[in-house]
Amino acid sequence: MSWVEVSPGRWERPFGNNEKIPLVMSKLELVPGRENWYESSISKILIRESVGEPEQALRQAWKQVRFQFPEIAAYPSGDKYVYEVPQTEEEVTKWLSSTCSTVTTTADELLTSLPPLNVMSVHWIPHTSEVVLTSSHFRLDGRAFMTLSNFICHALAQPKQIDFGNEVSNLSPSFEVLAKIPQAPYSPEIETAATQRLMAWGSSLPPVKIATSFSAGEKAAVSRRLTSVYSIEETSSMVKACKSNNLSVAVALTAGLVSACCELAEPAPVDESRYFMAICAFDLRKYNSSPTTSTATISSTGNVYPITVTDGSFDSHAAQFKEIFQRGFDPYIESMSCFQEMMMNLVNQSLPHDSPLNWHPVLSSLGKADNIMESQFFNERGEVAVELEDFWVGMEIHQCQPQLFVWTLHGQLTMTACYNEAYWSPEGIQQLLDKIKQHVQQGLNLDS
Repeated sequence: MSWVEVSPGRWERPFGNNEKIPLVMSKLELVPGRENWYESSISKILIRESVGEPEQALRQAWKQVRFQFPEIAAYPSGDKYVYEVPQTEEEVTKWLSSTCSTVTTTADELLTSLPPLNVMSVHWIPHTSEVVLTSSHFRLDGRAFMTLSNFICHALAQPKQIDFGNEVSNLSPSFEVLAKIPQAPYSPEIETAATQRLMAWGSSLPPVKIATSFSAGEKAAVSRRLTSVYSIEETSSMVKACKSNNLSVAVALTAGLVSACCELAEPAPVDESRYFMAICAFDLRKYNSSPTTSTATISSTGNVYPITVTDGSFDSHAAQFKEIFQRGFDPYIESMSCFQEMMMNLVNQSLPHDSPLNWHPVLSSLGKADNIMESQFFNERGEVAVELEDFWVGMEIHQCQPQLFVWTLHGQLTMTACYNEAYWSPEGIQQLLDKIKQHVQQGLNLDS
């Protein structure tokens, strides 16, 4: 799964399994003309006069991004990932015209109207000073969006002349190659480990049933987003309380999610245990043998854990998630490809419409964005040329299951929910976000 030049200027490689799963999910034609899990980010920036005209500066920056991260212009073709080196300036101009634009809409209007492309795109919104990036999920994940957004700001501050041709040396092999994940044929030990991981997803308990007036049988509609930003004081208090309780922020938030869903669930018989289908995300970059080439690629995955719900308390859920996150992904890394091949056979087998599991939200913690994204970007004279004021990342959702993403930036925690309006109302999503916050604060004794 490494890149090979198959003809002059045309490079190809097979997709890795970690790319194939989001590729399959993106092809679920739930909304005509749209793409499930289509990702986007929004960077609100302040551009100083030294940068010049922002639209032209962004076009030059976008060329610098492509040179450093050629995958932004690579595209799927059958079962191959393809990158073509531009041979003429006209080809570069054509690519820029189709992927780099200035728009007069809001970011939300852009995200709900922009047709999905087979390569990445960048858009400048002058009246709000926002840079919007879009991409299919198979190409990159949330942290990769942070890396690219940070690089764009550097490129705006320090433009460089770009001559395409040598950028192919920056093409990243698949994660499986970088992490040396065993491929088929698999050993009996690996097949057993993959099977055991899949079997561990189930539970003999009845699932938590979130109360809703919506039906999973409805056709998917427009994907929406709703965001909650904690104050600096709230964020600082939560982080300190997590440390005092020997919990990570990710553990506290996922525990709060389960407790919130229990409160929003239909009443269960007294003393009846239930389970919540939690999907925990793991950043896999620590397994990469060459991390510099893969910072802006998809290097994360998730695993399903049936969380036992007894009294619905924060403490009981936090104890389970603490064990999960302490264990991490090490037990699964060697059998990862084998497991994902089993998974792909199940992707198109949807849960029954009346299954409560359809409604269990997923929360992914992206950590400290400040570790990836800088606040100020300097030109060659050492002057501040660009400043990052705010950032958001999320994805288009065509399923009942909302996707929640969490990160901290400039001392503030952001929790955003991406959902489909056919299955959730804005009020229902806001209630979910509020209840998560409430249960986290109560569980950490911050509500007094």
